[in-house]
Amino acid sequence: CAEGYRLARLIVDGIDQSITDYPESYTFMNLEADHTINAIFEEIPRYTVTTSAEHGTITENSTAYEHESVTIDFTPEEHYELSSLTIDGETVNLNGDETSYTFTDLTADHTVHAIFTAIPMYTLQIQAEHGTVMETTISLYRGDSYTTRVEPDRFCRLTRCLVDGKEVSLKYVSQNVKLRNIKGDHII
Repeated sequence: CAEGYRLARLIVDGIDQSITDYPESYTFMNLEADHTINAIFEEIPRYTVTTSAEHGTITENSTAYEHESVTIDFTPEEHYELSSLTIDGETVNLNGDETSYTFTDLTADHTVHAIFTAIPMYTLQIQAEHGTVMETTISLYRGDSYTTRVEPDRFCRLTRCLVDGKEVSLKYVSQNVKLRNIKGDHII
C-alpha cells in the first residue's frame, strides 16, 4: 500500500479473499493455469482531536490515522490546577494529577476541553510577644509551606508557639516554626 492507504479487498480469479488471511501477500501454489489478482486499496481515514484550554496550554489540534493512538498533553498556567476535563462534551473523572489523555484506538473525531482554575490562596497572620516579626501578614497558595521569620528580643528565646490557638510542639524547633501543606487561613 502507498502511505496513508490500506488493503480494502483482495480478489483472486474473481473470488473475494479474506484480507486478514492475506494482509500483505498472496501465494499461488502449483501454478498450472493463468490467474488474475486484483488488490483494491482505500485511503485510511484520518481523524482530528480538536482541543481547547482555559488558563493553561494543551496539545494543539492533532490528527492521526484510524486505529492509531493520540495523546493530548495539558499544563496549567502558574498557580492554576486542572478542575475539569471534557471529552466529546462528557466530563471525565479526575484523580487530581492528570497531565494528559490518550485515545488508544482512534475511530472518530473528538474534542478535548481542559479548564484550569486558580489554586486557592490563604493568609497567615504572624504575631510575636517579645520579638520582631519580619512578615506580619503573608498570602500563600494551598499546599505551600512557610517558615516564620521572627527575631526574638534581646535575652529572649522561643518558649511557646500557638497556631490558631493550639500549642505546637517545639521539640525540633530552635527559633522559627514551619507550617507544611497549608490548607487554610492561620493565626500564628
